[in-house]
Amino acid sequence: MPQSPRWYSHDPARIEPSRFARRLGARQAVLTFSPPSYRAVLEALGMGELAPAERVTGAFEVRVRPPVAVCHAYFGSPAAAMLAEVLMASGVGRLLMLGEAGSLSPACRIGSLVLPTWGIREEGTSYHYLPPEADPFPDVMVLDALRRRLPPDSWREGGVWTVDAPFRETVDKVREYASRGAVCVEMECTALMAVTAYRKASFGAVLVITDELFGEEWAEGFTSEVVQRSRLLAAQALAAVLGEGA
Repeated sequence: MPQSPRWYSHDPARIEPSRFARRLGARQAVLTFSPPSYRAVLEALGMGELAPAERVTGAFEVRVRPPVAVCHAYFGSPAAAMLAEVLMASGVGRLLMLGEAGSLSPACRIGSLVLPTWGIREEGTSYHYLPPEADPFPDVMVLDALRRRLPPDSWREGGVWTVDAPFRETVDKVREYASRGAVCVEMECTALMAVTAYRKASFGAVLVITDELFGEEWAEGFTSEVVQRSRLLAAQALAAVLGEGA
């Protein structure tokens, strides 16, 4: 794991996210990182016909129906954390995520849903928000709300491995992190766990398994019907959780 304690500093930042805040009127937000996930959440919330909001730093597009904002974010931890910072500076206190991930375990096949409960930090962003030895977690109340709203037996939970280098998900790491209880790998979760913890906001995620890294060969199903069905199921659960928090 990276050991760079100088990354984490208690000093005031030179640039505060409040400089980029927007009048969104949203207290909750959903972050998505692919066009299909963005469309699925908009559909679940009945927001597909809304015009995009004013440009928000870190996002391709944002649509808002107060008190909820739905964001098509740039992928990767730095952009996701930047967007989260701007959203929180704009009044958002609860962030949800619909993401995509690769499976590390035969127990999670393409189309499975995962609720991350802790994370392995192999991205750089979180080290500016949490000390190197800290373990990142989602908000317990958000996690419980997602558990209640997803149909039984439609999901599993476990650790998430977050990386900055998707072409360096090596065989030895897949095996090691799977043995430690991580069930999937993606590019944003631990950074968002860290930045929301630092800013004292709430965060939780649902991940759709789009590919498998545990076999002899890489298997992918990004555009498969099973992935799309699971994405819609996750979006509906997120919409229900947002309704609880309205």
